[in-house]
Amino acid sequence: MNRVWLFFILVTLSMGLFSQDYVPWTNIRHSSYTSQNTMDFRCESAVALFSELLFSYKSGGNWTEIPMTNIENVTYGATVPYSIGQDFHYLIKARRDSLVWLTPSKITTTTFPPAIGAMSFIGPDPTGDSSVLNDNNVDITGTYFGYSDTKFYTAIQNVSGTFPALAGFTGFNVYICGLINPESVLADSSLYAMVYVNIPFMYSQGIYKVKLSLTDFIFERIGNAQAQVSNGKLFMSCNISDLTADAAFGSWPNTTHILAFDAAIIQIALADTSLLPTIADWGPFSTLSFEDYFVSTYTNHPPVLSNIILVPGVNQRLLTVTYTDEDTDFPLTAEVVLDNNETIPMTTLLPVFTSPVEFTCNVPATGWSTGTLRFSDNNNTFVTAPISLTANQDVTAPAPALLQISPNPFYLRTNASLNITIENKANKQSEITIYNLKGQKVKHLVSASSNTGTIHQSWNGKDESDKFVSPGIYLCQSINETGKSIRKFLILP
Repeated sequence: MNRVWLFFILVTLSMGLFSQDYVPWTNIRHSSYTSQNTMDFRCESAVALFSELLFSYKSGGNWTEIPMTNIENVTYGATVPYSIGQDFHYLIKARRDSLVWLTPSKITTTTFPPAIGAMSFIGPDPTGDSSVLNDNNVDITGTYFGYSDTKFYTAIQNVSGTFPALAGFTGFNVYICGLINPESVLADSSLYAMVYVNIPFMYSQGIYKVKLSLTDFIFERIGNAQAQVSNGKLFMSCNISDLTADAAFGSWPNTTHILAFDAAIIQIALADTSLLPTIADWGPFSTLSFEDYFVSTYTNHPPVLSNIILVPGVNQRLLTVTYTDEDTDFPLTAEVVLDNNETIPMTTLLPVFTSPVEFTCNVPATGWSTGTLRFSDNNNTFVTAPISLTANQDVTAPAPALLQISPNPFYLRTNASLNITIENKANKQSEITIYNLKGQKVKHLVSASSNTGTIHQSWNGKDESDKFVSPGIYLCQSINETGKSIRKFLILP
């Protein structure tokens, strides 16, 4: 059986290690419900590692999957149906070829097998890629996953829709759904699998522990697993407690709430007293991030605008406003409309709406007299606030320093440094802070003073604990006597 599992362990192990440090989406947020009975969702994603980002929502008890589209830079969004007062749960999936990262569906029924529409579709697998020719029973075409508080559920789909345990007179089919806990696999190098098999006097259906090392091989049945073929799919489930009863599996939930998963079909030939295995087909490799994403039922409260500031400038003026939303909704409209009929969008570099958020834009220094800020979290109810060019003429504040980041994206594997440049006319030192998109401080730096007006600072990609940060999207903020500047940048492995 060594050949059967070696490749599986190497792939899922590498995914498990990576999964502890990086999730391909972050800062998921939603708008209020709109008059069209829809709701908008947005998140940031480093899609350089994945070819597509997908959003799933429940409709009639089944999951409906739609692509998330790029809105700007690294921000992606989806608009989905929503009814006021709805119990709304949703899933997100990132995919690149046969590698998948997703939040699996939580199963709320105890019926086995569960409805296939209630499970998460991990992804398709090409037809005709089986290594065993002319046998549709071992050609995987798709895999599914779901979980409850006490069980894990899986489903395999193949070409034939049948899953015979026998393959001729001297052969057997083994249908496997394997799991790895990335937080414990390094210590024990074991993986676990729900296995549908019937090799008399040797192997029967159940949960198996598999361990490979240079000196040890274990294929041991450690618990029971349910299995049933229904509507052309093989469903399996097991009790989570049977997995955690084996100390090498580790605790569940684990710290990261992540498991690695894959399905495989193996065909075994009986030769004399030996079993000769052949990997017939693999499903897509997936990392499962067990997060229950949902929208709480609420009554919408309009956002509040405060701290409106118009900073003087020669050609342009910096306009800032603080946006606060009691329901943590993000605005679908954020703009300033000037009396010269010019409309300018306002943006934020830190779109975390659990606390007040600063929106900014540049407006012309001349050519208008008054304007109106317009914000709405549903494009139905608008909150406005006036601004005036002449009312700010007496305000004398220096223009904020210019902050530049390079390279962007920054690759951790290069062992280089991120270069931070600040055009600082005050010639004073700057407080530089790196934040993640949750608004958490990652690293604090203090630059030297400058005699030339330009400050150069480097950062090695390590946090306050001297550990390399995870790949993802970060913010660099500089504060000095001239004001505050923020830039967004991307870190890749």
